[in-house]
Amino acid sequence: MNRSARRPVASCACMVLLVAGRAMADPAACHVTAPADWQGITVRWEGACANGLAEGSGVLRGLEKGQVVRLFLGRMLAGQPQLGVVEWPTGYVAGRFEAGRVVTSDDRNDTLRAFRAASQAAEAVSERFRAAGNASSARFYRDKARRLDAQMD
Repeated sequence: MNRSARRPVASCACMVLLVAGRAMADPAACHVTAPADWQGITVRWEGACANGLAEGSGVLRGLEKGQVVRLFLGRMLAGQPQLGVVEWPTGYVAGRFEAGRVVTSDDRNDTLRAFRAASQAAEAVSERFRAAGNASSARFYRDKARRLDAQMD
């Protein structure tokens, strides 16, 4: 069996500090490239890690002084946001991401796909917290998934 052909995906809840857009914690943690305007803040990825990179559905939290100030909910590909929603205190920015920025699109389906990916990510994180016995965080992300679903009405 060729062991290098497929590596298992590990779950990661790692804290990292962004420096010039690229982030890394310890060698066992995921590398994360946060959205372009998140420079200089601490981020925490709640999701899978493959080959040392954030991968798949999850939540990227941006923290300043220990307080969450931004959320990315959606899919990561090779450590970079791919599709999802950034939640700001003033609202949402949704869509497909390239080079850490949302790609401008007039296609409503792009926005719907982004909200769907964000809702699925919030549900997945909620389930992981529930399974770990953290009911309050599970409830928080379950409620977040419902609010994201409501944006698609």
